[in-house]
Amino acid sequence: MSISKLEPRNRDEIRDHLLRLDLADRRLRFFGAVGDGFIRSFCNRIDWGRTVMIGYRSGNVLRGLAQLSMAGGTEPATAEFAASVEKPFQNRGIGTDLLRKSIALARNRFIRDLHMACLPENLGMQRMAQKCGASLAFRDQEMAGRIRSPWPSPLTLLEEAEIEAAAFYPGDQDNSLGTIGTADTRAA
Repeated sequence: MSISKLEPRNRDEIRDHLLRLDLADRRLRFFGAVGDGFIRSFCNRIDWGRTVMIGYRSGNVLRGLAQLSMAGGTEPATAEFAASVEKPFQNRGIGTDLLRKSIALARNRFIRDLHMACLPENLGMQRMAQKCGASLAFRDQEMAGRIRSPWPSPLTLLEEAEIEAAAFYPGDQDNSLGTIGTADTRAA
């Protein structure tokens, strides 16, 4: 499994991944029916100064995506997590791995609270969140999750370095550290 950091130069890959999502998965990711034009516009508006994205590749094709969007002006810092995995690659633990690595990235940015939201029928996202220690509650017609993350550790810094390095060697390489450093992501 290859998970690597994505940058503005990966915008076309991100767009192509999101365009490959079927209508049901687009609805789960964006909380409503969205067309191709919405996805193109979304990709063109990514605020890379406040967003960190990582992706799962099979071969050289982006098949899964995680997005951390940092909230501005909050103390302590908070971020929102969103993810998508293409249908043929679902139910393989890819989303959970993306979330665990995103938690490490959040920790390294001193983000204390990681928030996620999903539609009530998105049981996969709910299971993923619970595996990573999220508290879930039904609010305003959606499931809201929160993960309280501890501060960075040498292992989370090493894990981020591994994610950064994988961007230079895309493909099916195994991220050898796996989820090292993220085992202590239980809700604080």
